[in-house]
Amino acid sequence: MLKSTQIWKNEIQFRRLVAAGFINGIGDWLSNVAVLGLILMLTGSGIAVGITLALRVLPYLLFGPLAGILADRFSKKNILVITDLVRIFLALSFLFVKSPDHIWIVYLSTFLLVSLTAIYTPARSALIPSLVKPDNLLAVNSIDQSMAGSVMVIGAVLGGVITAGGGAEAAFWLNALSFLFSALLTLNIQVPVSEKRAVQTKIKRQMSETYAIVRSSSFVKVMIILSALWPIGGGAVNVLLSVYSFDIFHAGNQGVGILYASLGLGFILGGGLTPYLSRWILPAAAVGFVVEGIAHLLVSQSPNLTFASLFLLIATVGASVGNASTNTLVMHTIDRNLHGRMFGLFSTLRNSILGATMFLSGLLLEVMSPRFLGLIAGLLIAVIAAVFGFFLVKSKPATQHRSSASHLL
Repeated sequence: MLKSTQIWKNEIQFRRLVAAGFINGIGDWLSNVAVLGLILMLTGSGIAVGITLALRVLPYLLFGPLAGILADRFSKKNILVITDLVRIFLALSFLFVKSPDHIWIVYLSTFLLVSLTAIYTPARSALIPSLVKPDNLLAVNSIDQSMAGSVMVIGAVLGGVITAGGGAEAAFWLNALSFLFSALLTLNIQVPVSEKRAVQTKIKRQMSETYAIVRSSSFVKVMIILSALWPIGGGAVNVLLSVYSFDIFHAGNQGVGILYASLGLGFILGGGLTPYLSRWILPAAAVGFVVEGIAHLLVSQSPNLTFASLFLLIATVGASVGNASTNTLVMHTIDRNLHGRMFGLFSTLRNSILGATMFLSGLLLEVMSPRFLGLIAGLLIAVIAAVFGFFLVKSKPATQHRSSASHLL
């Protein structure tokens, strides 16, 4: 396999896709930081913040399955461009929020923005195999993980700096511009002719095909189980980061920034490591998630912020390796005409259960300590990953590209 730097140079169309995702991802982070700050400034209400966070999860439950069907039925490139263009206007709608009476605009725009993101994400994932050589899939998925980490680090830092210096309005304008530039970059992506043709099958038939592959494929069943069970621990981890910083390490917002920077750096390092594991992609997928769980367990028991940041970085390296490996297995194993529906299904399960678990974790923190909840979350992730690894190997997914149009497995 070519080194990641060589693949980055050679895979021009994928490079444009990554650049588009990087730009609109940074814009999203700027807007997220600004929106939460605006809500607290206008209302001072934790409930309003909670509603906004819940509205960032609900669309995946409602639109995730539809997103997969759209990605397999219509041009994936067109879906990306259209969702970017519509999000420009939604990003600017926050500029009209001037008083607590306008908070409904925040709720509505947040819901619609995330709904379009829920449609955008499966189409983007399903487009990748059409843009790159089959042998390069693991490397480009690794690059994608590194990109996600870079967005997290840079976006969180810039979000704080820009909102502090230019106010929330500056962040909203920049977010709108990010969607515009993302759409322009995506327009320049050259998609193979075969991929430009919509899959003209009725929705009922698409649902039937989806059910058939779920029923017949052991690998898909394993991926569904992972998508449904991992968020049980992952949701708790998401809630605990701020709690660790404020209540355990007494580091305030600065500590939150350090922990999120560790998360982002872990994705970057994990993305760089994964291509070297191409010969062991099956164990890498399982071991990566086991490492994540054990590291989160250690985060919960860390004596100070420094150790917590280190273990959090290790956890995210493991998650990055696991994500890149499983995404690559999906792309190699499942018929390309089903990629949109599969990624949509996995995304729906993962984000819906993640939201429910985050809500439940908030309730559990009223009756148990953050360290104990973090310990349970880490153990759950590690145990789920070990069981996942066993059944993953047993399902014998393809590790080499298959060009046939059969449903595979």
